Amino acid sequence: TPMTDQARVNGQLIRISPEVSGPISQVLITNNSIVKAGDELVTIDPRPFELAVKAAKFDLQQAAQSYEADSAAISVAQAN
Repeated sequence: TPMTDQARVNGQLIRISPEVSGPISQVLITNNSIVKAGDELVTIDPRPFELAVKAAKFDLQQAAQSYEADSAAISVAQAN
């Protein structure tokens, strides 16, 4: 039987995109894995998002303190 190292595979190419961007920390599939819609393929590193949440909480706390100080200053000004 004659043999050749040339082959052709026909398949579908499907583009995928994440809901958020970030560095991939773990690949959960291997080559030729069969996956279904909704299957998790990779894990994105959560650290940048956790840092953003901490920063947002800090900003919120600062804004609340500023609001309280401004409200107190307005009350004092209105009383005078």
